[in-house]
Amino acid sequence: MRVVALIIFLLLNAGLFLQDVEVSVMHIKLSQILSDFNVNRPFGVEVDSKGNLYILDQQSHRISVINKNLEYLFSFPEVGLEAGALYYPQDFVIRGDECYILHNKKITVFRTDGTFLREISIKSVRTALTNIAINPAGEIFVQSFENNSIINVYSKEGELIRSFGKYLEAFDELTFAEQIFMNMASFCFDNEDNLFVAFRYYPVIRKYDRNGKLLFEKMVRGEEIGKLDSFKPELKPIPTLECKSVCGKVAFTDIKIDPRDNKPIVQLVCNAYKLNENVELMRIYHFKANGDLERPIIKFTIMKNGKALFCGRFEEIYACQF
Repeated sequence: MRVVALIIFLLLNAGLFLQDVEVSVMHIKLSQILSDFNVNRPFGVEVDSKGNLYILDQQSHRISVINKNLEYLFSFPEVGLEAGALYYPQDFVIRGDECYILHNKKITVFRTDGTFLREISIKSVRTALTNIAINPAGEIFVQSFENNSIINVYSKEGELIRSFGKYLEAFDELTFAEQIFMNMASFCFDNEDNLFVAFRYYPVIRKYDRNGKLLFEKMVRGEEIGKLDSFKPELKPIPTLECKSVCGKVAFTDIKIDPRDNKPIVQLVCNAYKLNENVELMRIYHFKANGDLERPIIKFTIMKNGKALFCGRFEEIYACQF
């Protein structure tokens, strides 16, 4: 009877036990698909309703589209600073048949077929904006650090609607510029319109409701993070300038929601952490590709079937099945 009871307990409470999983990763060589372009820095990947892949290449200032059979379709837009052109894009998101691209203190909106629609200017205390998300109401969420907040929300017309999210208190002693760097974050919406925010260089994740009310702030604990002596940043002088660069010891490069169970997955260098809705660690994914995957991977997307696509730092993207 005790054995049966134990088995029933384990089945009912499977989510309470940490799982450590090795995941096979397939390389997709973009240079072989986009042979007419010099692909240097893929900086984001999205999938539309037809299964087409949209790959943001920061170095060549464009988005290239390939189909699910990895056949090249087209690229857009032109390179430049004028309306409808692109210059050093930082992030993008696809919502329905619209593509929102964040670059050069503005958001340029295209149809997914590459047709230019409109452009929105964004005020920012930073020279470059790094993250964008769109909620179901069509409001645009950007990390522009206006009004001493980490998240600023804009209308479709570019009007500032609201700001929320205080800076991390752990870095109050830093200069303003250093605080901005240490408060850089990635964010995404779950299926209930809650916003999850993962700080890039500090193992803290926040959850806000649709109106910007903080639901909780928690520190993520895990194998790789636990090996670090300290989460505090390192300040290193820049020889040619009278200032210091800030280097964080933790790199949460992106966060996305698994559409199968509405749980967040956060990217940490060559691994990923799956968390429950309370940001408690459920599973660690260790990526394997002919041995350990040593190159850090950055922004990623997860499809409805659990297939994930990650961007590397050079000419590759990676595919795996969660």
